Amino acid sequence: MAKIAVGTVLRGSVWNFRCRVPKVVALRLGRTHLTSSLRTSCPNRARLRAARIASALANLWEYLSVTSLSPDRMRALIDDLIKSELDADALNRIETGWAADRAVRWNVGQGEAAAAMLADDAEGQLERWKGALEAHDWSAAKHEAGSLLERHDLDVDRGSSEFALLCMQVTAALAHVHGVRLDRSAGRFTPLLTERVSPETAPVGTATTAVGPPLGPLVDAFLEEAQRLGRYKEKRLYDVQNALRLFRTFIGDEVLLSDLTRPRIGDFRELLTRIPTNPTKRWPGKSIAEVLEIAEREGLRPITPTTANQKYLAHVRTFFDWCIAAGKCTTNPATDISVSALAKKGRLRNPFTMDELGTVLKSPIWYGCKSPDRVFDPGTTKVRDWRWWLFPLGLLTGCRLGELCSLTVDQVLQNDGVWYIDIVKAKSEAGVRRVPLHPTIMQMGFLAHVENMRQKGYETIWPGLNPKGGYLSNRASHWHADLLNLALGKEQRTARKVVYHSTRHNFIDRLRAARVPKDIRHAIVGHEPEDRNSAKHVEDDYGLGYEVSVLAEWVSRVEYPGLILPTP
Repeated sequence: MAKIAVGTVLRGSVWNFRCRVPKVVALRLGRTHLTSSLRTSCPNRARLRAARIASALANLWEYLSVTSLSPDRMRALIDDLIKSELDADALNRIETGWAADRAVRWNVGQGEAAAAMLADDAEGQLERWKGALEAHDWSAAKHEAGSLLERHDLDVDRGSSEFALLCMQVTAALAHVHGVRLDRSAGRFTPLLTERVSPETAPVGTATTAVGPPLGPLVDAFLEEAQRLGRYKEKRLYDVQNALRLFRTFIGDEVLLSDLTRPRIGDFRELLTRIPTNPTKRWPGKSIAEVLEIAEREGLRPITPTTANQKYLAHVRTFFDWCIAAGKCTTNPATDISVSALAKKGRLRNPFTMDELGTVLKSPIWYGCKSPDRVFDPGTTKVRDWRWWLFPLGLLTGCRLGELCSLTVDQVLQNDGVWYIDIVKAKSEAGVRRVPLHPTIMQMGFLAHVENMRQKGYETIWPGLNPKGGYLSNRASHWHADLLNLALGKEQRTARKVVYHSTRHNFIDRLRAARVPKDIRHAIVGHEPEDRNSAKHVEDDYGLGYEVSVLAEWVSRVEYPGLILPTP
């Protein structure tokens, strides 16, 4: 990869900024690197933009590096303190050799001597810490609180209110611990693995032990195993990482698995009904509360119920299933938790009108633009990359944007004189299909473009189209949104509900206008039949489907009356 300065990387024709996240900050952000497009192919502009970003990030790193004791982190520290103290006490009761001298002197067994000595110590410590509680003398726990922070490599200002609160929590926890020790010396034991009771609410003398590992390390282990075993494809792995990043940010890395109950998962579900799309990408460094405030202030729409269920809650359920399989827990608290879908209000997307298509296809990208970086401005430069091809291909193949963006030179094939696109990866079984090339696509020089890419050694037919957020189609989708906003006006486009996917609606409408039979339409565009279980469709499971020559005959009948498509 070419570089012109620290942090700059050339991908295709566009410069990108990439940097490593400091370790202490990475633990909070849930990522080790940050990458962002500099939106320019000019080296000088890239240097300037990278320098500005690097300067801003330096200030951000300094701000985020200051350790903050969130309620969940403080709770985890107190749990660790209680567990370590009670574990040490239990060990002293098992290995009683240290009480041998006293046992001989008292003429009793080592166990009895150890119990008496531990009881004396526990009684004295309990009196000390109960006195501190009654006097609200939190400074009594400064040493213990400081040692606890050092054990976890946390740097907290000893004069801060957070440290004072930690001292108060430590005082209460130690009073609780020594009450439990006194009970043990009197023979009142409880099982070591009991449901955790917080020091604030547990009565003195009630045993409590932290159960289950913290969430953060488990998520890291789950993702590491998924990558190592190749459990997900790249774009699906990105979705899983994104979902679990938001989940662990909301819940807290230090929260124990035993504390993740259904009501807590329900709280996360409620968050998904309010948070807008891509919160971590759009507002890096912002807390969830800040993102929600921005969304409310700007009137941003939250993610859809489908997205909440399929791209967030489903991955959280999968994570807990893994925890069960790994022996970390016994139940899945996310089971059957979902966001109810809203009743549909008309179409989610509409086809373009012929006038709208005519307006869009008069854009400079097809007739001469300023430069490859300024394709929306009129000029004399001719651009023949994915930006020139995808919109006409959508109109004449009906393919989904993701299907077209992922095309390779080996997917454009010929059979019995018929050229077609071989869709091998799709969102459904019916989506795997052969789509004949419309005669107009041939006239536009598509085969020559594919052969040119093959001769240059490319596998993809769109070498300048790079993934964005794990998806090739993301960048193309955003670019086409800009194209339509400029051509039609953002308000009109939004009101009309037209997007790139509308080209698929147009193609299907033109198939209907050409009186193409429904089963042929399904075969061409990759739709499932309405009722796969009816006798009418039993024969669909036999044979290899329609010959591509049959499909090509029907595709050739698709027309857009009065519409002038671009030519090379």
